[in-house]
Amino acid sequence: MWEELLAVRPIGIEDNFFDLGGNSLPGLRLMSRIGKTFGKNLPVAAFYHTATVEQLAKLIISPSNPWFSLVPIQTTGSKPPFFWLHGDSSDAFLPRYLGPDQPVYGFRHQGGDGQPARYTTVEDIAAHYLSEIRAVQPNGPYFLGGYCFGGMVAFEIAQQAQKQREAVPLLVLLALSSPTKFKSVCCQLKKYPLAPNCIIICIS
Repeated sequence: MWEELLAVRPIGIEDNFFDLGGNSLPGLRLMSRIGKTFGKNLPVAAFYHTATVEQLAKLIISPSNPWFSLVPIQTTGSKPPFFWLHGDSSDAFLPRYLGPDQPVYGFRHQGGDGQPARYTTVEDIAAHYLSEIRAVQPNGPYFLGGYCFGGMVAFEIAQQAQKQREAVPLLVLLALSSPTKFKSVCCQLKKYPLAPNCIIICIS
């Protein structure tokens, strides 16, 4: 399937789909063919975490579908990706305002698969999201934003990324869940400032 879609031969089981010239469009076609051939409808987000034949094969034979929080909203464009946390209905409108050259990724809330939340603290949720961000973009700079509780998590991701010496040039905090939490984040920004070149936009 890979050789047909990418017109590359031969392809080894450890070759990376994106390193071979693949992008989101043939990726979607591949997922569709997998669903028809194996009767296994994998989430599109899974492809960004399993980009080799070997990794994808393990998902296909797995008895259950994997759960990934990261959701590709718009994968095309030459600009660095923008990662938007818990925007919910706003996810559909972001590409319209950011333009076709801006890749955008969102995150699904835990529990969307009917299972209990796997991560229960802001720190753990942020660490999990950062690991999924790295599956799409292994290194910074990272452009982050979050709505309501997602803003709290985005701020924590920024802190964790910078502790790992990754740049975070932009952090957008939109409508944090309560004035108290908004004040708490502002205090943290003073106590634990991000890099001087980080632009932080807070809209309460």
